[in-house]
Amino acid sequence: MKSILFLCSFCLIACGCMQESAEELAVLAEKHFTKGEYSKAIRTFEKVNACYGETAATWHNIALTSFYAQDYTHAKYAVEQALRLLKDTPDTKEQQEVLLELQGLIAEMAGAKDE
Repeated sequence: MKSILFLCSFCLIACGCMQESAEELAVLAEKHFTKGEYSKAIRTFEKVNACYGETAATWHNIALTSFYAQDYTHAKYAVEQALRLLKDTPDTKEQQEVLLELQGLIAEMAGAKDE
């Protein structure tokens, strides 16, 4: 049992999960996004998912950031992941807002591919 706990602790430290909270990582990712550092923002959002569990909101942020980075394949994948998670959650106002934003993002991606 101790070896399992040690291994889990080692994994958290190795990926940097114990250094920052999910909120701190999200703030850092948003700073990268506003500076146009899309690759750094995506990696930081993905770290949030890896360290603290996937959320539809984080996948939505990855989708949006990937869209701005013009990586439409990754954006589409992130949208699919967000929708997968939303499908398994109870219907809430937050869920409806994320779904509407994702639908808008999908429409923008379709328009960007046509240009």
